[in-house]
Amino acid sequence: MPRSSVPVALILALTAMPALATGIDADRLYLVRCAVCHGAERLGGTGPALLPDNLGRLRPAKAAATITAGVPQTQMPAFAETLGEAEIAALVELIYT
Repeated sequence: MPRSSVPVALILALTAMPALATGIDADRLYLVRCAVCHGAERLGGTGPALLPDNLGRLRPAKAAATITAGVPQTQMPAFAETLGEAEIAALVELIYT
């Protein structure tokens, strides 16, 4: 059986972390797009805290939809026009870690 030149651990790490695989710096993206309302440390501000313990009832798919479409009649804007799907996915991954 032929051996791959790419270590299995590297492949697993890249598939487990899509933001890293796409080269998106989720931390920087968060600081630029989210920190003004949710705080630089994700502890909240005018928007709620975005820490895994606080997100128990909000599933990742709903978080992605919220980032994409915003929340009507709140201060949460839609980012569909300014962020791509991979960037939104990277932000969702970040807030759940």
